Amino acid sequence: YVAYKLYNFPSPPSEVLPTEVLFFPDEGIQCPRLKTLRGCLDERCRFKHNAQSLARLEEVIGSATVSLDVCMFVIGSQQLMDLIVEAHQRGVKVRCVSDNQDMDGVLRK
Repeated sequence: YVAYKLYNFPSPPSEVLPTEVLFFPDEGIQCPRLKTLRGCLDERCRFKHNAQSLARLEEVIGSATVSLDVCMFVIGSQQLMDLIVEAHQRGVKVRCVSDNQDMDGVLRK
């Protein structure tokens, strides 16, 4: 929104503005069994059984259909990179902004 005001662009429609904020790092890793039909039934499971930011981010990236704007200091997760590349391969317009100082050429390809 700040960029729209600074450069006198017309204000974006309200449905384009972000409606949630994700904080990192998560307090733990979400149980992978939560995505199955039965969920996790293991009483000794050491994974988290509540919503985690990383799982939500994966869901948002995976459900993008038109465009995806990613702004992260560093994209350090190969899993997230794979999801972003998959979105691009299925025709989603992807724009990424990150700090390129310590990237060692990985994301510049």
